Amino acid sequence: MNNEFFAQNLRRRREAQDLSRVELAKKCNTTHTSIGRWETGETKPDIEQASLLAKVFKISIDELFY
Repeated sequence: MNNEFFAQNLRRRREAQDLSRVELAKKCNTTHTSIGRWETGETKPDIEQASLLAKVFKISIDELFY
């Protein structure tokens, strides 16, 4: 998995939907701090959180990570 691609993709998609980190965190049952760490590539979401992210953006998990 390319963390840099995922991090940039997540931020780009979040901003394209005009969502703050706090708003996205609420939709994914996580914290805005986690969203920030994902967007910097420091960490990555687990499969459950990744699934929620994909649903929010209406894409597949593959599109989110690759």
